[in-house]
Amino acid sequence: MCPGHRDADRVHVSFAAILLESGVLMLTKKGKYGLKAMVDLAQLQPGETAFITEIALRNNLPKKFLDTIMLELRNAGFLRSKKGPGGGYALARPASEIRVGQVIRTLDGPLAPIRCASRTAYEMCDDCSDPENCHVRRSMIVVRDAVANILDNMTLAQFAASEKDAADVVLAPLRSEAG
Repeated sequence: MCPGHRDADRVHVSFAAILLESGVLMLTKKGKYGLKAMVDLAQLQPGETAFITEIALRNNLPKKFLDTIMLELRNAGFLRSKKGPGGGYALARPASEIRVGQVIRTLDGPLAPIRCASRTAYEMCDDCSDPENCHVRRSMIVVRDAVANILDNMTLAQFAASEKDAADVVLAPLRSEAG
């Protein structure tokens, strides 16, 4: 790999970190709580289930809000549920088959930091007369694509892994893109 590619990796990751820290890209509480619940379920043994109360207690999440989130994730096909003794929630498929980007889109909507940069929820800005040449929009499309590239290539299993493994997952798509 060319040394310049490593520098590009660092720039992309640093840029993404700055955007997240500054609040330009921000998960809602709904997205954050949903991801915490999904990670909790990813750590269960195969065939094991967990009740919402248990998930909420383990992760310090409000149960009533978590009820709504879990229902939304179940309706989207990420979770399965069973009532009664031995019941609870479990992942509908292996954590290695669930993409973090899809979970976030389900709970929070498009990944684009502004509407005019969204692929699925595009809205032209009121103050823009030339969206194709708007520097803000073009820059935010680059941001959207970088974030989507990372989150759409990260599985729930990888997301739930150790910090070092997660860093490798974040860098891998950027390295393959750099060539």
